[in-house]
Amino acid sequence: MNNYQKLVQSTEHCTEQIRLMIPMEKEKRSAIISDDMASLQQILFSQQAAVMKLENLENQRLVCQRELGLEGLSADEVIAKVPEEVKQQLIVCFEDLREAATELKEFNAKALELAKASVQFWDSLENKKTSTIDKVTYRPNGQKPSEWKRSSSFETKI
Repeated sequence: MNNYQKLVQSTEHCTEQIRLMIPMEKEKRSAIISDDMASLQQILFSQQAAVMKLENLENQRLVCQRELGLEGLSADEVIAKVPEEVKQQLIVCFEDLREAATELKEFNAKALELAKASVQFWDSLENKKTSTIDKVTYRPNGQKPSEWKRSSSFETKI
């Protein structure tokens, strides 16, 4: 296998790994929505491992690119410099990689947005709970605070 084929193969491996991570994002979103912290924790551990594997695959891809003298180049720049016999194959590989990465990024952004909303919801409940404690209708001895009128709040004046 020549170095160009190694680049194609390593790019395909990165794309496959990203596609394996997309269902994890969907599961994470479901766990956040259902407030299932045990599942969420397990998913996050799995995601960490998947991200580490993706980093290794990406490093392998970058090594292949460097060995071909294409270090630091964007996908479009790489395509412009490769021989015609691998150009079309790399175009397809890089397009697939971009699509998979974009889809993963979108699912991750949605999960992050839900997580932030969930935290805000629980924070607002906690703030409401503590503010309600400060505004009790009756004191512990069962009497109304003295600053309140001793009449019903339902009286209607006609």
